[in-house]
Formats: sequence, structure tokens, C-alpha cells
Amino acid sequence: MALVFVSYQAGAADNRNLAVSRTSNVASEQRIALVIGNGAYKTAPLRNPPNDARLMARTLRDLGFEVIERIDADQKTMRRAIVEFAARLQQLGGDGVGLVFYAGHGVQSGGRNYLIPTGVQIGSEPELRIEAVSASELLEAMEGTRTRLNFIFLDACRDNPYTRSFRSAASGLARIDAPRGTLISYATRPGDVAADGSGENSPYSKALATAMKTPGLPVTELFIRVRNEVIEATGDKQMPWEEGGLTSQFYFSGRVEEVRAPVDTAASRQRVEEEEAARRAQEAARLELEKQRRYEALLSEGDASLAASDKKTALAKYDAALLLVPGSPDLAARIEQARMLAGAGDTFSDPLKDGSAGPEMVILPAGSYQMGDVEGTADAYAEASLPVHEVTFKKPFAIGKYEITFDDFDKFTRATKRPTLSDHGWGRGRRPATKIVWSDAMAYVRWLTEQTGKRYRIPTEAEWEYAARAGTRTRYWWGNEPSHEYANYGDGMPGWFPSGVVSGRDQWMNTAPVGQFPANPYGLYDMQGNVWEWVSDCWHENYSGAPNDGTAFGDNDCANRVMRGGSWGYNPDFMRAQTRIKVFWGVLSFLYYGVRVVRDVD
Repeated sequence: MALVFVSYQAGAADNRNLAVSRTSNVASEQRIALVIGNGAYKTAPLRNPPNDARLMARTLRDLGFEVIERIDADQKTMRRAIVEFAARLQQLGGDGVGLVFYAGHGVQSGGRNYLIPTGVQIGSEPELRIEAVSASELLEAMEGTRTRLNFIFLDACRDNPYTRSFRSAASGLARIDAPRGTLISYATRPGDVAADGSGENSPYSKALATAMKTPGLPVTELFIRVRNEVIEATGDKQMPWEEGGLTSQFYFSGRVEEVRAPVDTAASRQRVEEEEAARRAQEAARLELEKQRRYEALLSEGDASLAASDKKTALAKYDAALLLVPGSPDLAARIEQARMLAGAGDTFSDPLKDGSAGPEMVILPAGSYQMGDVEGTADAYAEASLPVHEVTFKKPFAIGKYEITFDDFDKFTRATKRPTLSDHGWGRGRRPATKIVWSDAMAYVRWLTEQTGKRYRIPTEAEWEYAARAGTRTRYWWGNEPSHEYANYGDGMPGWFPSGVVSGRDQWMNTAPVGQFPANPYGLYDMQGNVWEWVSDCWHENYSGAPNDGTAFGDNDCANRVMRGGSWGYNPDFMRAQTRIKVFWGVLSFLYYGVRVVRDVD
């Protein structure tokens, strides 16, 4: 074995004058290595893994290892090599050392790591578990043997196409709990992607082989040296990582020996101990500085991703930073924010029972906003929007990307054998369904819930205004002035027949097909203008006593309800974000009444 023992015999007269020096004597203990390099994949071939495996096999043989070497191994070859390796480990004595080096594609799924043989086609996670070789098989091969130390080196964190269709796909490899006496070294941090390298070898394999051949280099210092060389070679984009715990020191090349020299033993020993303490302190300080710099870089990258609405990348960066500085309250707040936003802005359509798609939905983030006349309009229409109050949504929710169209509503009427709504000669398809009474709106969301197994409902006033404002505090999401470039509206007044206007982008005297105007910052269309939209609240003359958690103001049994958003025939004052009108739900059904739906997010 390659352990080094420095012996001080202070009480023996013939050993009092000893100095310590390093030599390059090769260790004599039994060493067995399994080396696999896979690159000849049908999908996403890799150039360097076979080169890396050959380099490592040569290096280990020079260092006294018996090497089982396999290049471009298929599944059967890999498993037979593991069986042969395990059998040889069983024959080693208690001071033996086992080592596995793998270079090639690796995938994590469900928190487990899989090594990809050549000659396989993997299109799903069940196929992965059948076709690939689990990294746990390597650990199982080492368990129960008499080897004192075991090493696993995984240069298998390269990005690849195998995970694209996996539901639990994640980049890089997952952390592995290593048993006592076993150390697992990754080419980069768990969850990150390593470089294949532009030369003959990957940055990790090249640095690892060089460090192994350095005489007298303890394995603990070897990993520090490899880490620093890879960080420098990749421009701080890749940092090797280790898991597990060795219970004794190890040297791949050379050992510390006793050399006689006429020196004072006590002084020499003190000097060596002081130098070693200083070196450890310096190395600890350097590692702490490196960790802090990496931590700050991850925070900065996460903040930039969050600002760019890339919530998933932000969360990955923050989680990586958490590994470096567990328990940071500043980091915990960032992670909570990213998790609240995770999925926000994503769109989806739940399938209906006939296989067609339900309404297209957009996920809105959890958060808070000021509801009501925040613009200080203070006119007759704004009185019902006071007092201004803060509303907080603790969970994300999904809302219709568009108003419910005839395409959407006609599926419901056909399925329930209800009368088909008239399109008034304006056209069906992608135009918003109009003249929807409250009872039909409620029946429609109940039908969607039954069709999809997900809870659909009419939005509350608070949800509607939160969606319409989309983070803004102006009368309209684009500013304080109405514009036919952003919405379809008219010049009608209450109690009058609606009167459409054609101007600029607005080329419709009545309803416009959905999605003809720019989307607001949340990716929602026609929140202001086109058709009035039902909300689920009962009518109240103002917001005194209104809830602040986003729920509806009032129960389901009320004579007067609320509509929001204005319409194609009403003047622009009615489509302000804060404007609300009272509707007698049991009777009225007008040409400009439509609906948009909400779905709870699991």
C-alpha cells in the first residue's frame, strides 16, 4: 500500500539524528484498477473518453496497479469487467487498494447515476434503467472486500441528449453517499457539466494523471492540485468535486522515508511541524477564499438569471451556492423567491377527454401588489376602487392566455347539448365567445374541471387585476394613455348601445380575434378591451373589508356581480386596470360579455 509513516524514536540513541525527505520509491502494496472509456456512441459521440482511459491505464500501470482496461464497451462488456474487478478485489489483502476510472456519458435520473455503454438507444427513463449501468454497481463491487481504500473517478458529467425526454432530467451527475474508506471524485460539481476538452484529453483526466505521477504527493493534496488546474484550464467554468471519506493517507507515487542526517531531532521536528501547520493554514485560507469567490459568482449568476426570468437556471445556481455556504439567510431568501417563480410564465393546455386541447393557460408568479385606484384617478368610476389595499398571493396560479373563444366554448356546448351561442355574423373560431351569462360561465368551468381532472374556476377580482396590471401601476399596462395600438375599444357609454371604433391596429368595429394586439408583461392578451370578463366576486360599492389574500369578496349567492376589462364598444375609461362595473347576473346577457378562466396550480 502507499501509506507513509514517519517515525520519530526520540528515546533511542541511534535514531536521534534523523531528518525527513521525500523520495520516488514506488509503493509495494497490491493495487487493482478498472478503467473504462466510452466514446463511440451512435448518439452524441465523444472524442476524448477513449484517450482519457488509455492515459489513465498507462499511468496506473506505471504506479504499480494491475489494470483491467476496456475501451468503447457495450453493456455486457462493462458488466463482465465489473464482475472481474470485484473478483480480483476479493483476492487482495487488507492493505489492498481498489480504483475505478470511467470516462464517457453519464446521466442522473431520480437521484441515481447511470453510466452509458456504447451501442444502446435510450429514449426514456425506464429504458435508461434497463440499458445503462448504475454507478451503484461499482460501489457494490467494492463492498464486502478486504481493501483498505477504494477510489472512484467519474469523468462522466458531459452534457448529452439522453435526458431530453426524461421528466426528472437534470444536468451532470447526482451526489453519491460513499461508504467509509471510499472516495468518489467527479470531474465537476454535482449537477454541473464538464468539458470534453479541446486537446487529446479532458481537463480533468489530464490534471489527474499528472498529479498521480508526482512523487510524495498525498492524495488529499492531489485533489486540491487537480481542482486548481481544472479551474484554471476551464476559466473557472468547471470545478472537480469529491464525496466520501478516507480513513488514512495515501500516495499514488513515492513515499516518505527516513534519511539519516546529523541534525537536532527536536529542532527538526518542531520546524517540520511549524512548516506543516503554516502550509495547512495557508491552504485553508486559499480554499476559503476560493469558496467565497465561487459562492459570490453563483449568487451573481443566479440573480442575473432571475432578472432575465430564467427561473430554473436561477434555482440551480442558488442550490449550488447552498452546497458551499449552507444556512445562508440571504441565499435562503433568494431560493424561496426563485421557487415561488419557478414555472411562472410557462404556458400549457390540459387535454380534454376527446384528446383535444383545453384553453391555453399561463402560470403567474406568487407575489403582492396594490389593488385599486393606485393611479389616483379619483373620478366617479374610481370611487368603487377605494380604498387601495395590498393583496398577496402565496402560491402561483394559472390564468387563460386569451379570453375563451368560440373554438373553446363550442366544445362545451356540443358535449353538453346546450344551445350554440350566436356569433352575430362576426365569425367564430378564434373570436371571443360573447353573450355568456353567469350560469353558463359557471357550467363551463365545472365542465373543464370534469374533463381535465384539474380545478378550473372564474377568476376573482384580485386575480384578474393582478393579471391585468402584470407588475405595472399605470391605468393600462402600456401606460396612462389609451391607444388603439394596444387594445380593441370604442366610444360607447353606460346604458347606450356599444359603439366600436376603427383606428390604427384596431381594425374591428366589434370583437377582434384573440391575440391581435401585443401581450402584457405576463404574456396575456386582451386583458383590457375586446370583451367584458366575468369575475367571481359579489358587487360591493367599494373595497372596505375586502380580503387581502386574493380570494373573492363575497359568497356565491348574490344578485349583483362584477365584470372587468372594458370591451370593443365602450370608451377607454372602462378598460382601466382598476375599473369595475356592477352586473345583475340573473338577467343580463349582452353582446360584449365574455369570460377568461383560472386554474389552480398543483
